[in-house]
Amino acid sequence: MRRGDGTFGEKVASSNANKKTNFNVAKGPTVNVQIGVEVKILATAMIKQIDRVINDLFKQAREFERVTSDAISVAVVGVNHSSKYTSHEGDRTYDKPGSGPAPSKEASKAISELKSNATQYFDEFLIVPFEATNRSPYPFSWVDKRATTNKYSAVCQRTLTEYDSRF
Repeated sequence: MRRGDGTFGEKVASSNANKKTNFNVAKGPTVNVQIGVEVKILATAMIKQIDRVINDLFKQAREFERVTSDAISVAVVGVNHSSKYTSHEGDRTYDKPGSGPAPSKEASKAISELKSNATQYFDEFLIVPFEATNRSPYPFSWVDKRATTNKYSAVCQRTLTEYDSRF
């Protein structure tokens, strides 16, 4: 069974839920999926990976639906827009641009592919543009923090409203 990156549902009666400090929702096994969330990060070589990512998103959405037919499904996909990126494979590193295009050159096509081929599988589909180089000191930033925060908040609000109507 595919495991979603996050699920919310009724707790298995024979299990214990673990409450973590500073968290409002306990963790533990669930009987069903009421809200299922899948997260993907596209950092580099995005076009080379896009078919696999879309297929993974599709399979996860179907799994949420298989477990609970009226589950609310949410996808969050981070797309890198950095003009530089370093990939690490064991002891080897690959700089982009150089060994391939910079993420900034592939981001718009990756987003277009996601919008055309993956959004329809989810009740909510959020693309979050970011910049990360994967180079020390490992800077990270949102392309537009205010817009990202607003879109994320809107997805959360719509999901909660839908939850109230379905469950």
